[in-house]
Amino acid sequence: MVKFGGTVAAIAFAYQHDEDVRAHFVPKARPQRPRTTGHNTQDALPAALALGGTWSRHAWPAIRTAAARTGTMFEAACSARSQPSS
Repeated sequence: MVKFGGTVAAIAFAYQHDEDVRAHFVPKARPQRPRTTGHNTQDALPAALALGGTWSRHAWPAIRTAAARTGTMFEAACSARSQPSS
């Protein structure tokens, strides 16, 4: 819960400073035009790759562990079947 609160506080802090910097550099008399460059996908691709890379880096060990456990259980099941019952 502390991490969540810290994240929310960091976002609020960044948002406040973004407004302050924007007010400093862009006069209120000049209207702001919406930024439409048509490169939205190209701009978002690095962030998506970073997010996907981070997720896969943390998910991969769990996948390998699950595969190893499955293999061990399969081997145990096969060896149990091959032993004669008394």
